[in-house]
Amino acid sequence: QSIATHPNNADIVYIGAVNGGVWTTNNANALQPVWTPLTAGLPSQSIGAIAFDPTDLGYQTLIAGTGRLSSFAERGDDEVGIYRTVDGGSSWVQLGAPGPLLGRKIVAVVARGAVLLAATKDGGLYRSIDTGANWLLISGTGNLPVGGNFDLVGDVGDLARLYVAVRGAAPKILRSDDAGASWIDITSGIT
Repeated sequence: QSIATHPNNADIVYIGAVNGGVWTTNNANALQPVWTPLTAGLPSQSIGAIAFDPTDLGYQTLIAGTGRLSSFAERGDDEVGIYRTVDGGSSWVQLGAPGPLLGRKIVAVVARGAVLLAATKDGGLYRSIDTGANWLLISGTGNLPVGGNFDLVGDVGDLARLYVAVRGAAPKILRSDDAGASWIDITSGIT
């Protein structure tokens, strides 16, 4: 469902499987890479999103969002929110549980140090400014429309710049230049 590639090492890749948890390989360029499961002991194996935190220059910090997205039937483990690792996946913690992400289908995540964002298919965009201890629904604030999301990405050249695709009768693309505090509609010209 989701892939995160190491920014400086093409052999290191993490994947989030729809009902198989998070896996990694350290030899992605091999003819037959060796994959290792990392989250088998966690409450949910339904991973909808995974991303590196580029503020960790050692690239050991990742976050993964849960979401039932299997075969479009949306079956799988419970949607329990966000997992975070600071040691390359050897150990994970569940963030902000219980909280507003419980039961949400997380389709994309962005990590920027203490600022974390989770885009959900059905509930909108959520933001934490305290490393996931607390989450706020920001859809409907800061010029961001109410509604679910298709996708969320962070700009690798400017860590404060983010882009989100918002669902709805008139889908929109918005940009944030302040790590999600406010948004600018950039949909104009897309037909």
